[in-house]
Amino acid sequence: MAQGRSLSLRDLEGRLKRQGASGAYAFCGPEGFLKQEALQALLRALLGDERAATGARYALATFRLGEHEADEILSAAMQTGLFGAERVVWVDGLERAGRLRPKEREAWIRALGRETANPLILCSPETAFELRKRTKIHAEILARTTVVDFARLEAPAAAAWLTRQAERFGVRLSAPAARRIVGHLGPDLMTLAQEVEKLSLLHGPGDLGVEDLRAMARSGLIGGSWECVEAALQGKHVEALQRLQSVRREESAFSFNWKLSYAAANRLAEPGGAPARGFGAWTAGGRGGGRSPLPPRAKNLLGRMLDECYEWERRMKSGRWPGAHDYTALEAVLVAHAARARGDRAGMESDEGARHGASD
Repeated sequence: MAQGRSLSLRDLEGRLKRQGASGAYAFCGPEGFLKQEALQALLRALLGDERAATGARYALATFRLGEHEADEILSAAMQTGLFGAERVVWVDGLERAGRLRPKEREAWIRALGRETANPLILCSPETAFELRKRTKIHAEILARTTVVDFARLEAPAAAAWLTRQAERFGVRLSAPAARRIVGHLGPDLMTLAQEVEKLSLLHGPGDLGVEDLRAMARSGLIGGSWECVEAALQGKHVEALQRLQSVRREESAFSFNWKLSYAAANRLAEPGGAPARGFGAWTAGGRGGGRSPLPPRAKNLLGRMLDECYEWERRMKSGRWPGAHDYTALEAVLVAHAARARGDRAGMESDEGARHGASD
């Protein structure tokens, strides 16, 4: 077993081709789509291309650290079938290892000190660097596993990945079009994968350039959710709420919340008002343009909306809010933002009136 090694996805794929799938892995970092690609690579190495492609039965056992007993998880990792390893054991929540009871910690350390019968994957959205700083048990677990890092891609790397992904659908995406899409949607690969699949259906196989994107935007085939996001950020609250009703029929609430929080965070981070995301670039001429720095009151409003987007995600993923109310809760976020903005404008107008009264 590799001790404390840190690999990229490409390194992992090369190792799997040479050595096959075995031992324990720690998948660390926020890029979830690449983790799924790594999981598929492990399944192919374990089962062969044909069985992995057809979704072999019992090929994947999933658990969550802290919710399933350590004995149950480790038993699944240690038990082997008649013909050897036959499944991958996936365990979410590695960041929660610090909450384990002392006996469970000891069991994990003993198990990771020897070879597992089935490949074992411990997964966390936190980076290996962050996990090692958490507690001693996190550092010990990582020292006994093969660590694979899945950091968010920067925009150029995300655009290159998007071009390769489009080729799987028979779409020859031009470099400017790929950069335009990444600038518009951000570097989240799950969002980009969904977008390129939609574009392949709308456009069909063949060359796809910037003019094709603009034509689809003019016809209303793409860009609806970003129009809603931009309306919310520009203070066009009625338009934002109206557009939300059509957006909820087009994509998942988690996808829309990602776009809203991504745009809000980028707007807050813009140095000197220069737009960090090229919104409006679907259409000729665009509407992004240069923007002046946000005043303190506007930053406060945007920051509160961003906090509510994060809270929405936490509550939905934890099950504290039912999934049937996902868009209703997002609508409440936009309504609350509109109400605060209206109250803030009223406060500004009263302050201005008081200043005029004092000057008179």
